[in-house]
Parts: sequence; structure tokens; C-alpha cells
Amino acid sequence: MKIYVNGEQETLHDNITLEEFLKTKRIAKEDKGIAVALNDDVVPKSDWSSRIIEDGASIEIVRAVQGG
Repeated sequence: MKIYVNGEQETLHDNITLEEFLKTKRIAKEDKGIAVALNDDVVPKSDWSSRIIEDGASIEIVRAVQGG
């Protein structure tokens, strides 16, 4: 299936959870400063393991960065 991650198209196998997908991006629930939206809905870290990614989904991954 095809999805979009931060505007870029990617291909995934079916029936993958948001948490499994994020692990492929080296993102874990324990990481601080990470926000993830699935189809424009911010998904709390506690729900990552229960949210299944569907074909055509849009995922936005935001990392907080310090600096000035």
C-alpha cells in the first residue's frame, strides 16, 4: 500500500500499526519531543500500538528542536 509521510510517498505492507511503522523510522514511544498525526489527527503515544495505517494514509512526524 502507499502512504504519505511528511509529504513524501512511501510503500508499506498491509496491516502495520503506527508504532511498528515509527520503529522503522527509529522513533520510539520513549523519545521526547515527538508528535505524530495520522490523517490530520494527532495520535497520543498511548494509541500508537492500536492505530492501523490504511492505504493512502497521511502521516506527519514533528520533532521539537531547541535553538534560537
